[in-house]
Amino acid sequence: MKFDDGSGYTVVAESEWGMIDTEGDYYEKGWYFVPSEVTVDSFSIYIGSEFWEDVGWGDPYTYDGWTKMVDITVSNPAPPLITHPSDITYEEGDTGKEISWTATHNSPDDYYIYQDDVQVETGFWSSGVPITYDVSGLPIGDYKFEIDVWDDYIQWNTDTVYVHVRDLTAPIINSPVNITFEDTATGKFVEWIASDNYPDNYVLTRNTELVESGTWNVDTQLRFSLDNLEGGTYTYCLTIYDESGLYSTDCVEVTVIGTTKSGNNPILTTIISIVTLLSLASIFKRKPI
Repeated sequence: MKFDDGSGYTVVAESEWGMIDTEGDYYEKGWYFVPSEVTVDSFSIYIGSEFWEDVGWGDPYTYDGWTKMVDITVSNPAPPLITHPSDITYEEGDTGKEISWTATHNSPDDYYIYQDDVQVETGFWSSGVPITYDVSGLPIGDYKFEIDVWDDYIQWNTDTVYVHVRDLTAPIINSPVNITFEDTATGKFVEWIASDNYPDNYVLTRNTELVESGTWNVDTQLRFSLDNLEGGTYTYCLTIYDESGLYSTDCVEVTVIGTTKSGNNPILTTIISIVTLLSLASIFKRKPI
């Protein structure tokens, strides 16, 4: 480039390339002029700036002329400023979830976004214009999103936002109707239909006592036999859990009517009562007076 000094003269000729990379570095260069009335000038550059120094002289054959020293002082401007959005928690499957950062600087350059330390996006940014990144559609888990914003002076700033994706919905279970049957019946059962994206285990109780436990699958039918029950009323409760520890419970009342098997057949009881009364009547009739 051409350097215009304080006297209005322009220094021209060959160039030399250099780089300042440490704050406080000092650089000086000799300048050669034909005019003798010149003053010493100085200027500043930023860390990381690339520059060309032009050296000129009055007579390229005799090198007659005056030497001018130019002082270069390295300064360190403020890095970009960037906002700090709040961490995000949402339920798996939700949409429209995004992180929005806003950075400011008079010389913006590029930015880089990382998900768990892996670069997922890069581009150029403008001061005061939001940088948004969509974080929807992630499976259940915890994630770290980091952005680095750079300026033209090779300075940068960073921010980190944590995203938590959760299962916030309990399993779904239907409610079968109550059941009534005689104790001589077989093949009776109670059946529930359960649904969840992350099924885990179930517990079945009868009158609060454990009957069975195990694991279940997505959109599965859970069927339990009611055979060999004696006459009486029973409350069967099924509790299903998912991997997040959420659960749902449903209860069914089972009434078993006792028959000959249990000795509670009302018809048989009536017949026995009639026979007993007739026998007693016969005994009283034969009693002598």
